[in-house]
Amino acid sequence: LDPIIGCKAGADIIFLVDNSGSVGSSNFNTTLMFISNIVNGLNIGKEKDKFQLGVLTFHTPVKAEFNLDEYQDKQDIQKAIMEITYEGGGTNTGGAIKYLHTTAFSRTSGHRPGYPMIGILITDGYSSNKAETRKEAMNARLKGIKMFSIGIGNAIDTTELESVASEPKSQFVFTAASFKLLKSIESLLLSKTCEVADITCWGKTDIVFLLEDSCHIGETNFNKMLQMVVNLAEEVPIGNGNIQIGVNTFKCTAKSEFVLGKYKTGNDIIKAVQRIKYTGGKVSIGKAIEYTRKNSFPENRSKARKLMIILTNGSDKALSKTLGEAQKARNSNIKIMVIGIGDYTHQDCLQGMATVPHDKYIFSQDSFDPLRNIRDVLIQRKCSA
Repeated sequence: LDPIIGCKAGADIIFLVDNSGSVGSSNFNTTLMFISNIVNGLNIGKEKDKFQLGVLTFHTPVKAEFNLDEYQDKQDIQKAIMEITYEGGGTNTGGAIKYLHTTAFSRTSGHRPGYPMIGILITDGYSSNKAETRKEAMNARLKGIKMFSIGIGNAIDTTELESVASEPKSQFVFTAASFKLLKSIESLLLSKTCEVADITCWGKTDIVFLLEDSCHIGETNFNKMLQMVVNLAEEVPIGNGNIQIGVNTFKCTAKSEFVLGKYKTGNDIIKAVQRIKYTGGKVSIGKAIEYTRKNSFPENRSKARKLMIILTNGSDKALSKTLGEAQKARNSNIKIMVIGIGDYTHQDCLQGMATVPHDKYIFSQDSFDPLRNIRDVLIQRKCSA
């Protein structure tokens, strides 16, 4: 395979290779050749727009064959891959994924902070502990790792493969009827890897959600808002060099539920969001925007982009104050995204608050896909080292 053309960003990729008894020596070597062919189609190196690669194998124990920064030359990586030995044993998939997100994608193992993290699982059957596999895969995705699952043969567990993979499953789960047919998915996997590298370079961004907690919204819709925050926290890379998330709620006054940077992991953000309760009351969107502009975006996060995401039905008797405060926020380099909540939304208010173009910054709760819509606004097309 020739190196893929048009890949605008690099990434750090780790293969998790099933080395269990059911695979067999010949099929294991076919898998290694498949990985070597994938390497052939990538631009390898530490530089911007290039890929680093590591390999973990697993049967009963998990073994790091080589770390991300160990080899920077394509031929050296391919040689190291083909020298990996077959061992046989159990299928400790969960342990391998745990090692992936706790150790393999760390700075000490060669991960470049801010670069996309891609894990590619290759297995021919089901794991020894499905619950652990499911849990560790969720933990990996919570840390921003994009997970591909490749299942080979007729003993695979499709449900388990899907439980490991990122969304949408149709684009992150691959199957091959036999090890010899792995070759048939090489080009597709390469192009998907390039696509993921292109769209997951988030850069440094501060996101503050502003959630309406008034009687206009109701508890059911309020809980839907909280779920939107959870959905985003599950998928983006959280941390000082990446995304930080804060949440304010508002009715006639605004209140900080938690500030930017308070929680360092997606899991901790999700737990904090799940503690937020609906209370109801009258509403002033303008006061909430003013509070958020003045109190929620720290000045010490140099080069961090600022995004305020307002979830509201737009019912506000003081519309002129609201639009004036929105303008002040936009003048302070804060992008404003607005999501209309409920069956009836006040479009004049939503459109007056949002950054333009409106097709990128105004959504209804039914059309709003947090990851996709926010990604369109925040993705940096080129990663920086």
